Order: sequence, then C-alpha cells, then structure tokens
Amino acid sequence: VRSDGAVWCWGANDYHQVGPMDGDVTMPTAVPGVTGAVAVVAGAWHTCALLTGGQVLCWGRNNHRQMGNSSTEAIQATPAPVADLGNVVALGAGNDHTCAVLNSGLVRCWGRNDAGQLGDGSFVSSTSSPVPVVGLAGPLLAFALIGLIVLVMLRWRLPDDVPRFAARGAVASYPLSAGPGEPAGDDDDPDDDAGDATPLRWTDRRIRPWLLAGFIGGQAQAMMLGVIGFLILDRLHLRLKPDEGAAITGIVLMAGAFATLLAQWGLIPLLKPGPRATVLAGAALGGVGILMTGVAGDLHAIVFGFAMASLGFGLFRPGFTAGASLAVPRRDQGSVAGMTASINGSAYLISPAIGVLLYNWHAMAGYGLMAAFCGWLLLWGWSALKQDQPVG
Repeated sequence: VRSDGAVWCWGANDYHQVGPMDGDVTMPTAVPGVTGAVAVVAGAWHTCALLTGGQVLCWGRNNHRQMGNSSTEAIQATPAPVADLGNVVALGAGNDHTCAVLNSGLVRCWGRNDAGQLGDGSFVSSTSSPVPVVGLAGPLLAFALIGLIVLVMLRWRLPDDVPRFAARGAVASYPLSAGPGEPAGDDDDPDDDAGDATPLRWTDRRIRPWLLAGFIGGQAQAMMLGVIGFLILDRLHLRLKPDEGAAITGIVLMAGAFATLLAQWGLIPLLKPGPRATVLAGAALGGVGILMTGVAGDLHAIVFGFAMASLGFGLFRPGFTAGASLAVPRRDQGSVAGMTASINGSAYLISPAIGVLLYNWHAMAGYGLMAAFCGWLLLWGWSALKQDQPVG
C-alpha cells in the first residue's frame, strides 16, 4: 500500500489475485480501481483492501465466496466491494475466508466455512456475505436451544405418569441370591393412600429448599464443566496445539471423575453424613475448588483445583437428591425422583453457554459467578436445609 492509497501487487496471478492483468506479474503493478487504501491482506488466491472510509474491496478466486458479495463467478478479476460491510478498522485473511474488525469491536467474516472458519457457530460450507462471529459460545447456545425445544415438547406431549391405582401387598426385600425374597413389611400404610393424595408440586414447602439447592449447585457444576477446556488451552498456551490441549483436558477430567467417585463411593459410605451436611460440605469444597481453578497458572494447580471442586459436587448431588427424597412419604417418591432428575438435567440447558460467554469476557467473571453460586448455597442452606437423615 503506497502513501497515496494505491495498492501495488505482483506474483502468481492464476485466479487474478494480483489484479485484472493477464498471466503472472513479475514487477510491482498498480491494481486498477483501488484508491484510498490503508491496508491490504491476501489469502491463498484472493486479495482484499481496506479503504479509508471503512469499506473493503476484494478480488481473485471466488469458489468459496471469498468476494463477500452476490457474485457467483468463480473468479473476480477486478476489485469489487464486499456487500453490507462498513466501518471496518482492520482486516485478516485465511486461505479462503476473510474477517473484518468493525469500529464497534465486533468481527464479521465471509468465505469458506467447512471447518467453522467464520465463527458463527455453523458449518455451512461457505457464505457470500459477512456474518457476525458469535464466539466460543455459539455452538453451546445452539445446543441449549435444542434442549429447550425438547423440554417444551416433552412437557407438551409426554403423558402423565401418576399411577391411577394404589399399590397393595407386602414389600419384599431384593433377592440378592437364588430363591424367593423374604417379606420386609406391609405396604398398607394409611399415609400412602394414593387415592387420597394430592399430586406433589414443585412449590411444596417440604421439597422446595432441596430443589432450589440442586438447581443452584447444578448451574455452578455445569458452568465449570463447560469452561474447563478453554481455561486449559489459555493458561497452558495450547491454542495452537489442540491435540495436546485435548489430551491434557482428558487428564483433568479424569482427575475430576476420580474425585467424584471418592466422594460417592468412599466418603459418603464411610462417614454417613446427613443430606444437609453433605450439601453444605459439597458447596464449600466446590466453591474453594472453583476459585483455585480460576486462578491456577499451571497444570498441577488446575488438576488440584478441578479435583477439589469435583469432590465437592460429588458430595452435593447425592445430598440434595437424598434430602428431597427423605422429605416426602413413599407415595411421592416417583414424583420427587422425576423432579430431581429434571433439576439435574436443567443445569446443562443454558449454563455451559453462559459460563463460556462470561469466560470470553474475563476468565474470573465466569469462575466468580460459579463460586458465588456455591457461596450463596452454603450461606442460605445453613438455615434453609433442615433434613438430618444419613445419606448412606
């Protein structure tokens, strides 16, 4: 780019990426039709220039819509403006796509997209007009939308599973060996008369605190799982080494899985804490582990923090499930089981996307919100959760 705003190019010209000249250009030559340029970028077989007014001109190969306009010609020999694009302050080009930074800070891209080059959350093969980059959360937002649609369809079409007739008879113990099970009790409990029972509601004061605890804690865990891979790539500088990043992410997730199993197969059976103690201890460990992960700067610190958080959530989930179950009689066990399962699943509808959006803005914004959820659960749960029966 010359001081007078002209663009001079030279080199291979198979697809007129140098300009409308015929054949390869061995000497620097002015590109006709380009004035007032402030920057120029080149892809594999296309070239784009940024003008002083914030417009963009492109020329060269157009097999993947690199020109960013309605042209369907395979080659655009003369510079042509990119459609619906202005106020551009910077340009960058890949092999077959181009991205522009607007003065608002937004980024728009056009061209080839078979591997997600445009960052719009899709894998449409190419696009002829600039599309906004939605960031790392784009695919997660799409998955969250699908999850919400499925939830609505299930609520609308799934038949009611409340039994129409009460069960009667003796309750038999589960046969752990060959032979009939021994009767363990009579199910004719007047409190369990399904005919006189009203359906269990989400607002029932017996289970409401446990369901709220499960909802808040579940959001924190879902965010943590959605963000951890990006944190590893950034803190260990592995953005350009995705294979190594994936392997290390697997190691961190494995450490979290072992910590969860330690909580559920080791600590709970050994210590036999009540639901309240389990939820509160889990929230405390989860919050501390999340903060440690958020400030970690090396692999060892990330593994330790993530494992501690996973240990906490490994305590929390059985605690809130047991607390809700123990709060109602036998006749409502089916209903409360469905509610706790719904609470567990709801955490993964939108929270991972929110976590990634906040992480894109600032790492500690996402991790701070997760820790805040755990802190609130600890403080609120101290007075709101009353159940004290052992979990296991």
